[in-house]
Amino acid sequence: MKPLTSYGLAVGALLAIIVSCLASCATAAEAGPTAGPEGSWRLESLRGRSVPPGPEGVPTLRLAAGEASGTGACNDYGAAYELSAPDGIRFSEFWMTKMACDDLELETDYFSVLEEVRRWRVADARLSLHDGNGAELAVFVPLAPD
Repeated sequence: MKPLTSYGLAVGALLAIIVSCLASCATAAEAGPTAGPEGSWRLESLRGRSVPPGPEGVPTLRLAAGEASGTGACNDYGAAYELSAPDGIRFSEFWMTKMACDDLELETDYFSVLEEVRRWRVADARLSLHDGNGAELAVFVPLAPD
């Protein structure tokens, strides 16, 4: 039997580290991802009132990598958003198209709500957005793929 060289010890230590890392990664993956607000959503209720599809459509919200986008029912919009632990969210830097639509009441209220949002929650496959006092402002369901 040959004595271990420093090279052999280094290789053995490296393998032990790799195996340890892989084991911890598997444990984290088994726990499942943390449910966050990112994804594509369709507005279900606004300020406690159901939002049925109207002639202009239903507002949508897509959240990905700090960028929000969607439709306010008539106009497309975008904004930046920032998440803070554990459930904070704040929208800023809004922009929107300026299309002429027959009824902008829902859209106007929707955009007003987005400016008031300070907290989020995902439960039962729904995203709810809340003001700083915890009052529920909007509830979304997952947007069905096209």
